[in-house]
Amino acid sequence: TILCEVSAEVTRQNRELPPLNYHQPSDHVNHITLLPPVVYPEGKAYIKIALTSTADQLLPDFPALSRWFRTCHSFLHLEETKLWMSRLMPSIEILSWQIKPCVASYTPTGKPIIDQLADNQIYVALGGNAGAAHTSDAIGKLAADLMRHNRWCSDLDHEPFRIQYAADWHDWMSNPISIWQETIHE
Repeated sequence: TILCEVSAEVTRQNRELPPLNYHQPSDHVNHITLLPPVVYPEGKAYIKIALTSTADQLLPDFPALSRWFRTCHSFLHLEETKLWMSRLMPSIEILSWQIKPCVASYTPTGKPIIDQLADNQIYVALGGNAGAAHTSDAIGKLAADLMRHNRWCSDLDHEPFRIQYAADWHDWMSNPISIWQETIHE
């Protein structure tokens, strides 16, 4: 994830900017999501860029995940990302660039899991499949409606969003799919 610091004026002018999804911008970058400017708690505004690439790694367990977040990260595609930003939004001045470690959790269906583990007691919403930065409001609404009404309230079929237990995650993680890849092929 990259945070692009922008001025208050840029934030004001672009607050209605819709999220941008760019598929296969290069041979080594699979997908880019660019989100409109948001003011963060420290008072600075950032455009958030999330991307998936061929450099992404599978983290097989909690110690690997923990090391990922504690390790100082370099970002292979920063200069290329700066170039894309200058092409996509040429009039926006970026004040600073920050690299943040990020992980994507995948599910067997390529859709988030939004379900209940125990009736009226424990609910889950997980597995953004490299698309949660863009879809988090919709995922949150589906999960909140399920918790509030204790039943699936959407016109969407609930089955692809149900909890699925796998004996071996390697079976389906050998080729994880994101919601963006699925969209391209449909």
